[in-house]
Parts: sequence; C-alpha cells; structure tokens
Amino acid sequence: MFCVTDERNRKGLAWGYKLIKDPLSDPRRRRSRSSIIADILDVARRGAIKTRIMYQVSMSFVQLNEYLSFLLDVNLLKAVETEKKTIYKTTKKGLRYLQSYMEIEELLKKEKGVNPQAYVYPVA
Repeated sequence: MFCVTDERNRKGLAWGYKLIKDPLSDPRRRRSRSSIIADILDVARRGAIKTRIMYQVSMSFVQLNEYLSFLLDVNLLKAVETEKKTIYKTTKKGLRYLQSYMEIEELLKKEKGVNPQAYVYPVA
C-alpha cells in the first residue's frame, strides 16, 4: 500500500491510499543515513561521549559504533582520548558536511511550495 499526495487533487487517488500534505515530515518515514550523520555531528560539535551521542540521536549502542567507525574513517569526527573517557568532536570537514546538509534541507523546504508534485511513499 502507498501514500499518495497530489497538491492539485486533495482527495485520495484510490482506495487504500492516504493523503499526506508534506511527505518530508511524515512521522512514519525512517531517518536517512545523511540525517543520522548530521545528528551525530551536531551533538559532537562541542565534544561528547558515546552515551550522550547515543541518547540524543536515539540509536542503539551497536548502531552508534558502526556510525562512529565510519565517521572516524572519513575524518568527519575525531576521537580525543582523556584519562577515563573518549570524547568525540566534529572536525572542520564534519562542520562543512553539517553546513551543507542544513543548506540542502533549507533548499528542499523552499522548493516544496513552488513545485507541487505528486509524492508516493510506501506505508508500513
């Protein structure tokens, strides 16, 4: 089953379809990988331990470890070792990623009002 939106036709297009006015804000939508990365980088801007990142980004410990490993490999994040803890901080490259991500999000928000199209999203 799919959700269908069409700005020109405010009614459902067929039985079993539901109208969503803003498909980007659909609460059933899963977070994208780029969105999760941006969330992690945002939390780590001033430095954060794993637990803080895990709770603020709402992900499991296993998922977080996978993302941290990736972000460290591509130098979007750096690990600063202290006596007791490892603190993760967003690098300059990570800040550029975060800025670009926010610009794209803003661009999509502006464009959706200008270009009414039909959006189709699967329903769980």
